[in-house]
Amino acid sequence: MGRKAKSPDMQMKLDDRFLMLPLRAQDAIRNSRLGHFGDEIFPLIDPDDFMVLYSDNGRGPSYLQGYVGLYLLHLMLHETADDLMLRAQTDVSVQYALHTTSFDKQPFSRRNYFLFMSRLDDYEQETEVNLIERLFEKITAKLVSQMGLDQPGSSGRITRRMDSLMINSSVARLTRPGIIYAVNRDALALYSSLQGMDNIVPSL
Repeated sequence: MGRKAKSPDMQMKLDDRFLMLPLRAQDAIRNSRLGHFGDEIFPLIDPDDFMVLYSDNGRGPSYLQGYVGLYLLHLMLHETADDLMLRAQTDVSVQYALHTTSFDKQPFSRRNYFLFMSRLDDYEQETEVNLIERLFEKITAKLVSQMGLDQPGSSGRITRRMDSLMINSSVARLTRPGIIYAVNRDALALYSSLQGMDNIVPSL
């Protein structure tokens, strides 16, 4: 069994930045794509799956789950790494997505983030194992299960049910499961384009 990732205290403090916001602002963040990423996607990231990037004698980042989440946001938001790093330091909505609103100091550094991305590439080159692709598979399987799309008789109806969520959302805002699907879809689509693959999810 490999080493376990460090697990910082995730409990919200009384002076949490998010809790200091007006209730309307809190609701806006919770109902945004970043909010649903933080509530639905981020908890599904198992940092132990990424400890293989760091040698037994090496020392991984203190908040590895956060760096994995940051990388997924990088894919999803179509922002430069530097712009996203700035938002991680200053934007409460991004901090909510990464569960760092109670941190006294944001646990991200540009050096460690680029090192994390480099190690991801090196690991894939050495092992032909894409850890992000595996994470997407786990997240998708979990979301499909949570939404009941893996129940008997649902085969062949998954695409129609997913599409109906997106159609219904076009007149207002995305439904909660619709946002979950959109977040996962956007990340998968961008990931596939970066890998030079055909788009593995349909355009909507």
